[in-house]
Amino acid sequence: MKKRLIIICLLIFSTSCALFAQFVEYTPYQSQNIKNDWYSASVKYLNLKTNTQATYTLNVKVESNRVVIISFENNGSLHSGINNEGYSYYGGSLYFEMDSNNNVKAATTTVTILTSNGSNTTFKIRIE
Repeated sequence: MKKRLIIICLLIFSTSCALFAQFVEYTPYQSQNIKNDWYSASVKYLNLKTNTQATYTLNVKVESNRVVIISFENNGSLHSGINNEGYSYYGGSLYFEMDSNNNVKAATTTVTILTSNGSNTTFKIRIE
């Protein structure tokens, strides 16, 4: 009985850790940088609840090698930090693709938006 209880506790703990880990912000060490500024980017949108997909060219703001704002053509935006809209913003750390001369060719990232109603929307962003 004691063994079963320990196994159940370990399973619950490992599942909890795995679920939590997907929301922990990880910023990898990289020596490459792009300057803090607004960039035009290809943004692939995926809403898992509605199975809606689309690709747009949108402006994104980069600060400290992280996309912190996605700006939409209708003057709306999604941003990291505190908001009054009821969503949480996860991700945005840039990964760099290098050319043969070790220059930044492109920067990519994924931003996930979780809303209070359980909707999960993913934005795959590519800056060239």
